[in-house]
Amino acid sequence: MTDASSSKPTVIGRFKFFRDRVLGQGNSGIVFEGVFDGKRVAIKRMNHENVHNEKTLLGLKLNHDNIVC
Repeated sequence: MTDASSSKPTVIGRFKFFRDRVLGQGNSGIVFEGVFDGKRVAIKRMNHENVHNEKTLLGLKLNHDNIVC
């Protein structure tokens, strides 16, 4: 992991994440350290084939304040 001064973030809308700051990885995707509206967050980049399954597992939680789809 590199320090913040050498790491350039990837920006998508109001989301900013750092590809070199991996917090975790599993079958459904990779979780990166990121920033959303000035707050430090975990951002999950899901594998394409697992998007439908993940949404099904989350069910009603898709309307939660902490989940942005």
